[in-house]
Amino acid sequence: MSRLIFMIALFLTLALISANLVARTVGSHQPLHPLMREFADGCPDQPQPCWNGIIPGETPSDIASAILRSKGYTVVAATSMEIIWTSANDTCRKTLTINDSTVRQMNLTFCQPLRLGDFMEQIRQPDTITLDPLSIWYQGQMQILFMPQVISWDAVSYYTPLQSVVLFPSDSPLPYQRAAWLDVLTQRKYCQLRALQYHCAS
Repeated sequence: MSRLIFMIALFLTLALISANLVARTVGSHQPLHPLMREFADGCPDQPQPCWNGIIPGETPSDIASAILRSKGYTVVAATSMEIIWTSANDTCRKTLTINDSTVRQMNLTFCQPLRLGDFMEQIRQPDTITLDPLSIWYQGQMQILFMPQVISWDAVSYYTPLQSVVLFPSDSPLPYQRAAWLDVLTQRKYCQLRALQYHCAS
């Protein structure tokens, strides 16, 4: 009897491993989400954050402007510290914050649906989160913000739509009250595990 159970368990294990390998192979051949392609275009061998070849803290503002014009973006508003761009294909704004003629920050708002899972598939797993306001962080340089209706971590899954991504330079200050990323957990779980009193006080 125990031999039969062992054989069944072995068969199920091999079947699950095979299904996992097939799923990974199929997934790796899927085309990039159009919005995620902009994090790869012009960014070969560049660490994130990089978007269309623009790296916060490094790319001069005139070069960033030339890149955006070549991609079909036009300026809709500008000051000495900020330039707001849109394109015919993407009416949501892309905002560059300028300091000393260098791009210091980029706010990328998404018009098309982009899910958390789409983002993580290319960029990798984040390292930290903040519970209030709700956001995901990559090394203090990339902040993912969710749609306004997502007001609690309990509503977050890999299918949750993103509203925008903010890119910061490598020397930006770390955000306040961050907790280690522990995959998609409920806010209650994060509060229990990390005791974030500021965010989780009842």
